[in-house]
Amino acid sequence: MQRSSQHPTILILGLFSFILMLSGCKKPPIPEVYFMTPDIGKIGTTVRIDGKYLTYFQELVVGGVEVDEVLFDTIENEKLVFRIPADVPPGFAEVFLVHDRGETEPFLFENLGNGPQIKAILPESGMPGTTVEIIGSALSNTEVAVNLGALLLEEIVLVSDTLINARIPEAAPTGLDFITVTIGNCTSNRKAFTVTAPAVPTPIITSVDPMFARVGDTICINGQNFLPDNTMVTFEPSTPASILSLDSTAIKVIVPPRSKSGPITVQTTAVDAGFSEAITLLPKITDFNPKSGATDTIVNIMGWNFENLSQVTFDNLPALLINTATDTTVTVQVPPLDVFGLIPVLLETANGTSNEVEFLVTDTCGTLQPTLTSINQNTAQPGDTLIVSGTNLLPEDTKIQFANSTEFDILSISSDSTQIEAIVPVTVDCIMGSIQVTTRCDTSNTLPLTIDKTPVIDSLSTAMAQVGQSVSIFGTFWDITNYELKLGDQSITLAANDILPNRINFSVPEGAESGALVLSGSCGSSNSINLTIVASTPVINSLSQSCAVVGDQLTILGQNFVPGESQVFIDGQSAPIISSTEAELVVTVPAGINVVGNTSVEVVNPMDNRSSPANLTIIQLPAIPSFLPQRNPAKGVLILKGEDLDLVDRIRFGTDIYLTQAANQFIWLPAFNEIGLNLPEELSLGTTQICLESSPCEKTYEICFDYEIIDGEVRNPGPGAGRTTTILLPNPPFGSSLGSISNNWSLTVLNPGAESPEVLTSRLNLIDLSGADCSTATDGQLFDFFALDDNFPPDTLAQGLYSLTGESIVLNYQGKEYIGRQDNSFNANNPLNFDDRCENNHLPFRIIFTPLESGDQLEMIFPYVITDISVHTIDSDAPTDITLTGRVFDNPSTPFSDFQGTVVFRGPLEGQAQAIGVSVNEQNITATTLTFTLPAGRLSPGTYEVSVREDNQSTYSNVLSVEVN
Repeated sequence: MQRSSQHPTILILGLFSFILMLSGCKKPPIPEVYFMTPDIGKIGTTVRIDGKYLTYFQELVVGGVEVDEVLFDTIENEKLVFRIPADVPPGFAEVFLVHDRGETEPFLFENLGNGPQIKAILPESGMPGTTVEIIGSALSNTEVAVNLGALLLEEIVLVSDTLINARIPEAAPTGLDFITVTIGNCTSNRKAFTVTAPAVPTPIITSVDPMFARVGDTICINGQNFLPDNTMVTFEPSTPASILSLDSTAIKVIVPPRSKSGPITVQTTAVDAGFSEAITLLPKITDFNPKSGATDTIVNIMGWNFENLSQVTFDNLPALLINTATDTTVTVQVPPLDVFGLIPVLLETANGTSNEVEFLVTDTCGTLQPTLTSINQNTAQPGDTLIVSGTNLLPEDTKIQFANSTEFDILSISSDSTQIEAIVPVTVDCIMGSIQVTTRCDTSNTLPLTIDKTPVIDSLSTAMAQVGQSVSIFGTFWDITNYELKLGDQSITLAANDILPNRINFSVPEGAESGALVLSGSCGSSNSINLTIVASTPVINSLSQSCAVVGDQLTILGQNFVPGESQVFIDGQSAPIISSTEAELVVTVPAGINVVGNTSVEVVNPMDNRSSPANLTIIQLPAIPSFLPQRNPAKGVLILKGEDLDLVDRIRFGTDIYLTQAANQFIWLPAFNEIGLNLPEELSLGTTQICLESSPCEKTYEICFDYEIIDGEVRNPGPGAGRTTTILLPNPPFGSSLGSISNNWSLTVLNPGAESPEVLTSRLNLIDLSGADCSTATDGQLFDFFALDDNFPPDTLAQGLYSLTGESIVLNYQGKEYIGRQDNSFNANNPLNFDDRCENNHLPFRIIFTPLESGDQLEMIFPYVITDISVHTIDSDAPTDITLTGRVFDNPSTPFSDFQGTVVFRGPLEGQAQAIGVSVNEQNITATTLTFTLPAGRLSPGTYEVSVREDNQSTYSNVLSVEVN
């Protein structure tokens, strides 16, 4: 679908709908379109749409083109007016409104565009071959086509710009169709033309198959000039027949009742009718009355074509004719027979023999009295299927009655007269009664049967309701008018029209209380089902405590709570409920609370009724993300780093050793959010539990962790602002890949002794290997900063980053502390040999930073490493796309990568040296690839070493070789 940018009018309407939705917290209504006028016209035609909620649309689309401007002519949102856009293609276009939940049903608009138009067709009807005049405008063009529907007209003559002559083709079907003119891609409007049928020839019947038939038989009439429409087939005497199928040469019909032997007539729209030779209609038996009987029974036989009857036979024995046969009936007396059961009956006339129909011959009922032996169930409900077993349960004139009054609906009787299948009707009474069978011979014995119409409740439309609310009971209810409904001990009035076979509706009365619903009637009482009556609004009277932390249990006292169904929200977060009654809720303060300070507690009942909020203060307990050192002897120093440490009242060691802030036994350092303390000297070796205790809201909370007390020299990290120095890391090693984020780095010196930060800064400059000469670094100095770590546990790190004096250095990045070590196993392939400066200045290497606490390991590679090149042979006469694979060039998730370098080609190795640099667009850089284009003619033929240079530091990666041809 073609979409143009939204016009300001459309945007304003969409914004209006959005504001309405927000203000009412509901979805806006869906626009409804009733009609559109006109539905045909040119580009620019003004069209009006009538409907409802029309302001809530977002787009108006005509033939896939969005309408730029819509004007409303009333303020009730019932009409809108627009013009057909210029870029709507000619022909039929769908018009619909787009809203936030879909689209309205489309209307069709016939776009005439600016092409040809038809004003009149002369004549407006005619047979195939008729020449018509097409009168209109813009009709003149060499590429003109005239259509009648999908059929092209013939002998088209362009008389003028306003007149075309054309001929209706012989293949044109009869009936109404439309003429259009197409010039190029533009098609005109449509004008109606009716193709009339040519003169119809007289139908001719050549044969009828078969020539002997009975009423109801199907026969075929063969011939010529039969028409699909307006054809009638008549049998003697003027009896119309039902046509099954028809084409121009054959008709299938059913021989109609009351028809006689004689010719068949086929009448079409022709003046003359077609006649066949005379056919013979044989007699046909359709029914007996009665359908069974013994010898000498008087029987009426019904059917067709009984004239000139000669005889009627029962099992080949002639019957006595009681009266003269008419065309449709004859009365006979059953002849003496020595058989019982079904026998064939035939009727013979001068035209032939009838069909064979069976008659049931019975005896005098001397041994056919019915007897009942069993029923498949002794208790039944309306609609149940009963299987009644016995003997002589004859198939004719048989009925089953319950309590001598209500008849059951019989489904079937077995052929051996031993079983009847019947349905229990709804009208039967719910009593203990009996069932019996009556046949044409006699009435059977009775068998006991109990009808159970006890009401059954399956479910409720809602398990909870308020006073006055409508509730539906679903189940099986036979008694439509006589039921009593109780909720507990309270009766509920039911109207007759509220009781349906499968549903009962009622309204919860005033004063109703929660309890069991029971339905009672003349047939007994139903099962019970519980209904909870919910008070309109829950009320909070008090809270068990005025402040709490996440995870606390909070008791809410009040009224109108719904046990097991009410919800509690603290700061808008759902609180897990531990227990609930109508007057008390016990909940857990949820973990999702984001506020520290005053917030609200609300109780919400299942009907979405909310209590007034109660005030609760949320407090934050101290948090300890890290501590230093990792272990220490008794009397040693311990630094706790965390948040909200000012809330700590005392610190417990084990079960009975305490340090208190009031006695100045530990120090809180606000500038660093740290607590410094000396481990109590009475602590035993091994693991002890350290707990920080806080007592807000007159309740004690603990934050605990395990700490290892060791034997040996005291490790003193130096608590207090006066003994901890924080400085910026100066001149990071090997260039801007670390330098670009150097402002995020700091250096914490543990146990600095008497040396000042300035002295330490000077020492750190020793690892700055960025100088053009090698005066500030000699071989091996870098490795002095990577030595065995003996200030932290051996299982923490194998190596640490040290100054020359052996003092431990911890790098701090974004609030997390790391210790660095050089990866001596890192393989820098093919080190450069051509540079005349310090060779080690150009060896790529890696430093791995491991966090003191939990976290991911970080990596720095100085400066870069390349492992592969995509092209090993380069054509110097053509530009070449090249990709270097390696690490670490650029990766936003790794804070040490920030590419500021150049790809360098140096060579040839023999002869005059040549070196060029190729810059790389930032869009072509990833952590592991550099992609660039080497221009044509930049390199002379020869062998070149390819490397990556760090521009700010003039340091190089390893090299790979390429050939230039």
